[in-house]
Amino acid sequence: MKRSVWKKLIEWKDKGDRKPLILKGPRQVGKTYILQAFGQKCFPCFHYVNFEKDEQLAKLFEKNLDPKRIIQELNFYLDTSIDTGNSNHYRLYLFAQELGYSVFQKGG
Repeated sequence: MKRSVWKKLIEWKDKGDRKPLILKGPRQVGKTYILQAFGQKCFPCFHYVNFEKDEQLAKLFEKNLDPKRIIQELNFYLDTSIDTGNSNHYRLYLFAQELGYSVFQKGG
């Protein structure tokens, strides 16, 4: 199973025009594990945020959904620089766990 998912993740990574990745599935089957391992192994710049465990993160979406503003606030929250420059589209991997939890269940 891991090899099948891993292969699909690599295919997604290698796309030049890739869209955000959404991995759905039942609870407790290893989605978080595989995505964290993938980010750490395949991207030099890996960030992990969990919107269910840290409710402060949900506030990022209360004002508006402007991506530049959200990235700027994530930079501050993570105390790092999230480089979104497109000179090398393989550099950044932001794993946002339970994003739907913060945006939809909190009324955002």
